[in-house]
Amino acid sequence: MEVELTEDADPLLLDLVDKALRKKGIDRASSPSKLSRALEETGTGASRLPDTRAGIAVPGSAAEEVLRCVDGHVHALVDLDPAVRRRLPDSVHRMRVTCRRLRSTLRQEVLMERLGVRI
Repeated sequence: MEVELTEDADPLLLDLVDKALRKKGIDRASSPSKLSRALEETGTGASRLPDTRAGIAVPGSAAEEVLRCVDGHVHALVDLDPAVRRRLPDSVHRMRVTCRRLRSTLRQEVLMERLGVRI
């Protein structure tokens, strides 16, 4: 069980909840909260993705360019994750824009395949 205060709550409330839970035999966890671990694991500085996949395509090909574009969008999404979790201003909007751009890129790739364009 995790207990968290809202921004406008009195910190003394957390002490009261802690005391009531301890009386019922529920002790504090020895590990950090799930949110704390998630923010730590997705924090900036930690490499969470391979550098690129564009190297697997033929240099100068359309496939290389498509993969480079997809990789850029995926890296942007991963980089935005901590900001969204921390509810930083404009972060959700920027993530949505990046998702739309990634979806558009993937649709173009499918369209090219349907038209018989080899990428």
